[in-house]
Amino acid sequence: MTLKMIKEGGRSTYADLWSDCAKGSYPNGRRFSDEDDRFWLSRDYDGHIILFVQEDERIDLREIKSVFAGLTLFQDLHIVGSRFVIKLEVSELGDKFGYVCRDLVGLCDQYHGLQLFKAIFDGLKSWSNFLRPSRQGLSEEAYRGLWGELAVLSDYYCQVFERGTVIGQWVGPGSEPQDYTLGDWTLEVKTTFQVTPKTLKISSLEQLDAPVSRQAIAHVRASLSPEGRSLQELVEGIEKYLGINSDEDVDFKAKVSSFLGEASEDQLQRKVLLLGVECFQIAEGFPRLRRTEVESGIVKANYEIDLQAISEFEVGEGLEAYLLGK
Repeated sequence: MTLKMIKEGGRSTYADLWSDCAKGSYPNGRRFSDEDDRFWLSRDYDGHIILFVQEDERIDLREIKSVFAGLTLFQDLHIVGSRFVIKLEVSELGDKFGYVCRDLVGLCDQYHGLQLFKAIFDGLKSWSNFLRPSRQGLSEEAYRGLWGELAVLSDYYCQVFERGTVIGQWVGPGSEPQDYTLGDWTLEVKTTFQVTPKTLKISSLEQLDAPVSRQAIAHVRASLSPEGRSLQELVEGIEKYLGINSDEDVDFKAKVSSFLGEASEDQLQRKVLLLGVECFQIAEGFPRLRRTEVESGIVKANYEIDLQAISEFEVGEGLEAYLLGK
């Protein structure tokens, strides 16, 4: 997507995408990108930055709910056709808002009419924790899982694959039964904060039952230590690798922002040391419960696998070898 970017302190930023929009320029504006003529940038008379979406077909939206205080959403009924206006009234969030707008435009290119406006609103809700972090704290299980997925992303995927393909393989926390997908194979990450764990927890019947030719578990062993890395450090390292403000960086933020926004300050800064990563390939005889094999009356189930019982399925050359298809 072609966007005008500026340099701030030697790096590109989205903060001044609105630099060419004069105060009070709304209801006029300038196009957000060269690829989609429905999205426009503008400013109101108070200088607040605006992204508005314009379509020819008239659609009257009955109710528009707020996402959070400081972000105003409304339909401008004075405009011919349909116009949905998103106005940011908190200036310090300008750079973050630029990220969100970039993602919304890419996310909504396939939608039109009512579905377009619904997709925009759903997208804004998914980014709300990025714009205004709640910091209410993740559950310890969610925190542990996020740290492990980011450690695998940083230490393996960013080392093995080309920059433009890394984030596309990561499903994102809490979205699907498997954490990583590539073609006809998947990887599920399980993280334990114990020196000598005995079991791995499987959270659903679908988790080890993907309809693919190759499937594996990456067991991330870690423990709290001042010599380790924090969630914040893992995120910063991945962003640096992807290229700050690159398309890949925006995609990464879209996947991780909700969980990071919920994480407490302690969880963001808590240091965890990676002790090791073992990879277990799921093959014939691997102990598991599968959705396709249990009685239809069983709605859901979670269980634990004895690590000793799956030692024979360990990939001898490690996770990197599995990722390379060896």
